[in-house]
Amino acid sequence: MFKRKSTHDSGRAGFLPEDYLERRRERRTNALSIFLFVVVVFGVVGAFFVTNSQWNEVRAHQNAINVRYTQAAQDIEQLKQLEAQEEQLLQKAELATALIERVPRSVLFAELINRMPRTVKLLETQLVSARLDKPIEVKLRAPASADSGKTGKGSSITSKSKSSSGASDKGAKPAAPVITAPQYQTRVIMIGVAPSNTEVAQYVSALQQCGLLKDVELIFSETTIIEDLQMNKFRIEAMLRPEADARRIEPIQRRRIDAFDPLTSAPEGLAPFEISSESVSVEEEER
Repeated sequence: MFKRKSTHDSGRAGFLPEDYLERRRERRTNALSIFLFVVVVFGVVGAFFVTNSQWNEVRAHQNAINVRYTQAAQDIEQLKQLEAQEEQLLQKAELATALIERVPRSVLFAELINRMPRTVKLLETQLVSARLDKPIEVKLRAPASADSGKTGKGSSITSKSKSSSGASDKGAKPAAPVITAPQYQTRVIMIGVAPSNTEVAQYVSALQQCGLLKDVELIFSETTIIEDLQMNKFRIEAMLRPEADARRIEPIQRRRIDAFDPLTSAPEGLAPFEISSESVSVEEEER
């Protein structure tokens, strides 16, 4: 018997046309390309949406930060306005305080007299005030004459010169001067007599404890004769504290400091001095 030879698939390919096989390979390639293209497009679109969502979150966060910065800028501007108003109020308060005498002369003289020992008498008292800051000079603008606007020369000014002069006037506008409270330095000069240097030293020590005065110094203490009695004439100078306020000073409870023993307070034949308003002269000078 004859045996039939088995044919392989390669023999079958020979029965299909070559163009059909080529088109089938192209369709497979196109399908694979389209599939890959669709995958890439979906990946790009998905990445775009994800990135866009992230950018939206970033923009929202940035807008929130901008709103906070704007609010903070408004708060800072309000704070600056409040600080400017506070500075203006402080300046007005200083001006009002400068108009009110914080240390009345009556309180100052009461401190000077109440701190004196019994046997000390003031012959002369001076208050010398010197201004520390320079006063502000305000220059008044001269009034314009009525005939200046009627001259032909004034009417022939060109528009260019007008614009330049207007620009110069705007640029040369002087700033308003800041009005501050005047500051004074007051010196107190006391000239008097005492039986001995001990009373003078005690008076200087008592003045040094006064809260209204500072830099209390004894300028001189010399012997003099008054009504056939040997006395010590002295001169004491002190500076009034710039921050002194009589409302914060607690006055002493007694009229005079009992600096001496009542049995030995005055020499023989000499009664303690009595201080009267007529024996104290006050002079005020302002430089």
